[in-house]
Amino acid sequence: MKIIEYKPIGNSNPINIGLAFAVCLMLSLFLGWLYSLTALIPIIYFNWFITIGFGFVMAISLQIMAKLLKIRERKTRLSLIIFSLIVTYYSHWIAYLLILGLQKIPTFFEFLNYWIYPNYFFSNISELNRIGAWSIGVSGLFVKGYVLTIIWIVEALILFFIGITYTNKFPQNPFSETLNKWYPKFRLEYNFAAIYSNNKIISDLKDNGIDLIFNMDRGLANKYTNISIFYLEGESKQYLSIDTISINTRNGSSKNLTPVLKPIEINTIEAKELMVKFGSKKEFFLDF
Repeated sequence: MKIIEYKPIGNSNPINIGLAFAVCLMLSLFLGWLYSLTALIPIIYFNWFITIGFGFVMAISLQIMAKLLKIRERKTRLSLIIFSLIVTYYSHWIAYLLILGLQKIPTFFEFLNYWIYPNYFFSNISELNRIGAWSIGVSGLFVKGYVLTIIWIVEALILFFIGITYTNKFPQNPFSETLNKWYPKFRLEYNFAAIYSNNKIISDLKDNGIDLIFNMDRGLANKYTNISIFYLEGESKQYLSIDTISINTRNGSSKNLTPVLKPIEINTIEAKELMVKFGSKKEFFLDF
């Protein structure tokens, strides 16, 4: 069997890309304003968890939008997430400075007006850094100067690192350029024996072809392999991917998924035979 990994060959519609940037802009404006409300939380240390959460929210939101707008190039998605993170972080500072200055949550008009015309933006941040933004506990000691600058930089790095890293980890699912639609994903309803090595499974598939899967043993209850078929009626080629699942019963039965084989080409007959033999369940459209 020849192993051919799926790679996008077409370009996304420029109109869809432009629409994606417009949606990212609006979403980032809202999230930036929402992110600034951390200034109202009395427990300052809780804000770190909010920062982490926002990184994930932005990456997931982008993935959903990219799926709906049929944006499949990874470099375009990375451009969108970087753009979104910059706008969100800038919007967060705009709203945060307004909250401190007005001593209330700004209206959307106040927020948008200052976002477009950020008078004294950098001088206000410099002044905030000089006097301090918040104090430690009941000591009354304000965090300011270089220490506060480092905290702000670390906060930004966390937000950007999570957003970009998580976006880059999303799988590259097959898209049909001929039919202009995503391949539906079907998970075979059989827990196969766990597979740990990408090189080993590729070597075995080269030697034995799809027969290898037909002859695989059943996996364990807490460690097994999921095999998915990307099947689209009307296409001459289909795709197969493999993920290994491990369940940690000591940690509240948490489930960890490890991609072992990215989507590779199989023919339509092989795809149908696998789906008939083991049964299949169609995954949700936004399943990643």
